Amino acid sequence: MIGHKKVPGPLAVLADGFRAELDRLGYTPSSREFKLAEVAKLSAWLESRGLGAGDICRARIEEFLSDLAARPGRAPTLVAMRPLLAWLGRLGLARDDPPPAPGPLDALMGRHRHWMVTDRQLAARTIRRYEQGARLFLESRARQGGNPAGVEGLSEQAVTAFLLAEASRGLSAKSLQGRVAELRSLLRFLYLQAMITTSLGEGVPPVPGWKDTAVPRRLAAAEVQALLASCDRATASGKRDLAILLLLARMGLRAAEVAGRNWRTSTGGPVSWSSAARPGTATRCRFPPRSARRLPPTCSRPARGPTAGLSF
Repeated sequence: MIGHKKVPGPLAVLADGFRAELDRLGYTPSSREFKLAEVAKLSAWLESRGLGAGDICRARIEEFLSDLAARPGRAPTLVAMRPLLAWLGRLGLARDDPPPAPGPLDALMGRHRHWMVTDRQLAARTIRRYEQGARLFLESRARQGGNPAGVEGLSEQAVTAFLLAEASRGLSAKSLQGRVAELRSLLRFLYLQAMITTSLGEGVPPVPGWKDTAVPRRLAAAEVQALLASCDRATASGKRDLAILLLLARMGLRAAEVAGRNWRTSTGGPVSWSSAARPGTATRCRFPPRSARRLPPTCSRPARGPTAGLSF
């Protein structure tokens, strides 16, 4: 059962009503309580500044999100706060903001959007994502003392520092890869517009995204026994399969070692093997008696000689 998130501060009296609103919108219980956790952070932030629910507006939300982004952890976005703003607006608690006058950054974003539409012919969804990433980067640059558009003095160090800051907020590798793509698009546009003199997009560091890096899950003993029992020991291929599975299960060999093995058996002596997993390397080992007795030869041994080779 999903527990209810406690909301302290001035928004505490609104928590149950907003929870019911999220249920009406079709949120799952876990997603609903995640939204309430964001409301709890906003309520604590308002209380620390002596503000109440009636002081909430878009500009106040943006200030809250900016403060939250400077802290460790993943901060919510303005899009994530829209259900709360819409609900408070219907209650008459959220004040409407006057439309801000367009600034240099807005003009630059308009040109960037036009370039993505006409020159690159990107999909509408990609354009929105690239524009949001570009605005996030340039706004952070403007807050750090650059010109209002955030382009002046742009360098590879500034780009790397921004990506490191994004990574420290807990973004996943996939999200960071998307952020790199957004920055490369913006930097390519700035270079083509002669707003920067160096093609910084080529120097944006890639984000590793290897798949299947976790250690494979170990098979249970019952699963191994089921695999061994599935081999038809009355046929040559079944004996071969049994031998391979025994090597993997009992000896812990790798696939390359099994494929490159060379058997030797001495008359009346133990079974031994050598394997070259890589060219120029070889490993020699003797089988435990219990495993050696269960290894079925699947081809005949030579007629002469005190030792003979076995293969699958």
